[in-house]
Amino acid sequence: MQTESVIVETAIPLAEAAAILNVALAGHKATIEPLTASNNPLDQLGHQPDVALLASRKGPMGAWGVRVYLTDYGDRREIHLEALGDGGFSRAFHGIKNTFSLSKSLAKAQALAANVVNSDATAVVR
Repeated sequence: MQTESVIVETAIPLAEAAAILNVALAGHKATIEPLTASNNPLDQLGHQPDVALLASRKGPMGAWGVRVYLTDYGDRREIHLEALGDGGFSRAFHGIKNTFSLSKSLAKAQALAANVVNSDATAVVR
């Protein structure tokens, strides 16, 4: 699986950021699933996000998927949007309908980031 990240740093409260993303994802008619913590003990060493989810949508011309991680660092919040995409071989073998398009996923991640930036003029996208 290929990934591309869009990270937004914002000063708005975590609950407000979650509400903005929830409205935006509803507008994209996304299916939202919780992401569970890894069983790998090495993964527990780093800072864990406060909220982790997978937003996706399947359609006849392909699917998109974005992992969303919200982390509160006290004075700032970080929204990590990880666009998902299957490689060319996987898309050819499993079909466009059953795989994630990285370009579609990245477009959705960028749109979600724009929703947060529109609500917080001090937000920084990297």
